[in-house]
Amino acid sequence: VIGDSVNMSARLCSQAQVGEIVVDVDTVTAAATKGFAAVESLHVKGRAQAIGVQRWHVSALGKITDLTGEKIG
Repeated sequence: VIGDSVNMSARLCSQAQVGEIVVDVDTVTAAATKGFAAVESLHVKGRAQAIGVQRWHVSALGKITDLTGEKIG
């Protein structure tokens, strides 16, 4: 598997701490989900400009609700 998406995924994955997921802002928007931290700028190899990312940590499971407002996890 090769390409820009794979490279970007690897770069973001390398920035994640234990129990954490790091994704770009477009992914969070497309997933329409809650529980991600505020947007932060991250400089990644191969990009001239910083990209907007958001982090999700497993500890957010207790705070996430589905569309009906019922807790997930």
